[in-house]
This record gives sequence, structure tokens and C-alpha cells, in this order.
Amino acid sequence: MIPLAKILVVMVTLLFLSCFPGQTFAEVRQGIAVWDLEDVSPGGYSNFGEILTSQLSDILARCSTYSLVERSRLQRVLEEQKIGSTRLADPDFALRLGKMTGARLMVFGSYLIIGPVLRVDIRVVDVETSKVLKAFKKEGQSSDLNGAMEVIKGIGGDLVAYLDSCHRSDRLHYE
Repeated sequence: MIPLAKILVVMVTLLFLSCFPGQTFAEVRQGIAVWDLEDVSPGGYSNFGEILTSQLSDILARCSTYSLVERSRLQRVLEEQKIGSTRLADPDFALRLGKMTGARLMVFGSYLIIGPVLRVDIRVVDVETSKVLKAFKKEGQSSDLNGAMEVIKGIGGDLVAYLDSCHRSDRLHYE
């Protein structure tokens, strides 16, 4: 005869598991985090990166298929773990941080301003495999803020289209 306590444990376990049916990739809103775009311009335009990163994050925040991991959450984990800024330069560490914050995808990138031309490059990285899934590049005029915003809107639109295609196909894919 099986003890009543064992039967109860099995029943509670089965009940608990039935509350979480198997979900496909498309059914779960995956987390995505955006790192600050790095300034690789000769002479530097350090404040420009914050503006571009903020705009890219805003575009992703409006994307209904992914959940944006807020920058404040990334910062909180850094503080809790007592992590210095030098460790953030290590891509492997950044991916581990992504796992700690619940991000499935990380967006890394840079921008380059030479004369009136702005170039933005971003990469989407799968946190679980550390593989680059997709890279994007856009160029445009940097002579005024409106031109720069058009570049970041363009690359953000391309990124959202890629993420939507992953969602529709029910899996992440390399391109």
C-alpha cells in the first residue's frame, strides 16, 4: 500500500505542472536587453550614444513580441553583484548578465560619425548560445539630430521586422 503522503505529493506535483502547459517560443514574450551603443568615432561624440540607445530602446519597447529589459534592471543587477565597468567590456560577461536579468537576446552595437555621415551597426546575440543571430548596418546624415533619428528608426525597424519573423516562425534563426 502506498502511503497517503506520497500520493498527496504526486497529486500536488501533477496539479502544479498542469498549470504550466508547454509553450512554444512564439507564445512566450522573450526578454531583450539593449547595451549602450559604443562610440567608435575619431574625436568622440559620447553623449550621442545615449540618445541613439534610448531611441532604439523606445522602438523595441513598442514591439509586442518581445519584452524590453529596462536599463534600470541591468543597472540594479550590476550594483547588486558589485560589478565594475571594466567587466562590462567582456562580451561573455555581458551575456551572463543578460541571463541574470531574464533577457533571451542582447543587442550590442556601435556608431561612427565621420563628417556629415553617421553609421550605426548592431548585433543581436542569443544569450543561451552566445551566437550572433543577425547584424544590421545603417548609414545616413549626422549633420542634425533629425538625420540621426532617421538612421536609428531605420535600423530599429529592421530589427523589429527580424524579431517579428522569429516570432512568426516560432524560433530564433541565424541570418
